[in-house]
Amino acid sequence: MKIKFLYALSIILTVTSLVDAEVAPQKQMLPGVPQKSSSGGAQGSLPEVVIKGGERSGVKSERKLLEVEVNPDDAIQPTLDVEDDLLARQPEAMSSNPKSGTAQFLANPRLIVPARFQIAKDPVKVFYPLRQIMAVSPSLSQEIGTGWEMVVTDTEGRSFRKFSGRGLPPANISWNGRSDRAEIVGVGKNYSPVITYQDIRGQNRNFVGEPFSFNGVMHQESKGLIISLSPDAVFDGKKSPGSDSESIGNGGKALLEEATDWIKRNYYTFPLRIESYGKNDTVATARGATVSKTLGEMLLLHRGEIPASGSITDPGNERIDIVVANR
Repeated sequence: MKIKFLYALSIILTVTSLVDAEVAPQKQMLPGVPQKSSSGGAQGSLPEVVIKGGERSGVKSERKLLEVEVNPDDAIQPTLDVEDDLLARQPEAMSSNPKSGTAQFLANPRLIVPARFQIAKDPVKVFYPLRQIMAVSPSLSQEIGTGWEMVVTDTEGRSFRKFSGRGLPPANISWNGRSDRAEIVGVGKNYSPVITYQDIRGQNRNFVGEPFSFNGVMHQESKGLIISLSPDAVFDGKKSPGSDSESIGNGGKALLEEATDWIKRNYYTFPLRIESYGKNDTVATARGATVSKTLGEMLLLHRGEIPASGSITDPGNERIDIVVANR
C-alpha cells in the first residue's frame, strides 16, 4: 500500500514539472520588480522574464488657448444705464413751455455771449478780388496785363477807398474801414467794390462786386473808442407806449447787447457817454436818451450815470455813437 502511494506521488510531481516547464517561458515579470533568474534560483522555481521596448516619447497633446471675451464697460454699464434713463426723461412742463428745461440764469440778458458779431471791428471787411474775377470766368485771370485797381464806392458812387497793384490781384485784401482821407466808414450806408484791370491787349475791363453795409462799426479815435450804430438797425420805427420816443427793435437789442458785452470784457470801469446824431435835435436827443437808458439796464448802471447828447447832422450821416473814454 505504501509503495503504491509513493508511486502515485512521483507520477504527480513528474506531471507538474512538465507543465511548469511549458508554462514558464510564457510568464511575464513586472517591470522594476526584482526576480531570481532560472540559473540562480532553486530547483523548480519560475524563470526570470524581462520585457523590453515600448513607446518612450510620452503622451503628447495640444490645446488651444482659453479665449475669454471681456467687455471693459461691464463694470460701468449699470451707471450708463442709469444716465440713459435720466436723459430719456422729460419734464412735464416741457410740453407746454420748452424754455422750462433751461436754467433761468442762462436767459439773463447781462450774460456775455461771445457769438455776437454784428459790429464790425478792424479789419471791418476782407475782399477776395482774385476769387471774384475767376468766379466770372476762369480765363480772365490769365488776361490781366499791367495791373489792377479796386475802388470801394459809397452810396453815391463816389470813390471811398482805392487799392491797386501790379500783375494779378492778391488772394485777399483786409480793409480797416478807413477812406483814403482816413475817414471811418459810415453805418447804414451801402458800399460796393469795383475791380478794374487792363488785359494783355491793353483794353480796360471792370467787375462790380456785391454791395455791403454795416449796422455797427467799432473804431478808435482820439477822443476814445467809438461804437457807431445805425439808427435804422437799432430802432424799429415805432413809438414807445405812452411816449414820443422810438422803441428799440429785436435787432437793435442784439446790437446793444453786443456793445455792452465788449464793454464788460474790456472797458467796464471806463466812463461812457452817448452821442446821438439825427435829422433834427428832437429826434437825436430822444434816441440818445433811449439808448442811454437801455445800456444802463444792461450794465446795471443808473440812467444818470451814462450822459447822452443829441446833435443835428445830414440825413445820410445819422448814427448813434457809444463813446468809451479810454484816452
